[in-house]
Amino acid sequence: MLVAINQADVAMKGRHWNQKENHPDEVLKQYLEEQADSIQKRIREATGIMIKRPVYYSAEKDYNITKLMDFIVEDMPICRRKF
Repeated sequence: MLVAINQADVAMKGRHWNQKENHPDEVLKQYLEEQADSIQKRIREATGIMIKRPVYYSAEKDYNITKLMDFIVEDMPICRRKF
C-alpha cells in the first residue's frame, strides 16, 4: 500500500510556504512530518498494516515530485502478478 499527501503547499491554509524558494518553511515542514506520522499510525491502528511513511508533495508547485516518483518505483513489484 502506498500513501501520498498532495497539496503540501496549501496545508495550514497556505501559510508558511516559501514562495520565493518554493518549499515549506520549518513550521510547515514540521506540520507535514507530523501529518505523515499520524496517517501512518492511524492506518496501522485501523487495519494492522504497517505502511511506509507517507510522502508529502505539491504537484502544482513541483515540490517533492522526485521523492514521490522514487516512492512509487520502490514499491512496484519486480515480477508481474499471475491472475
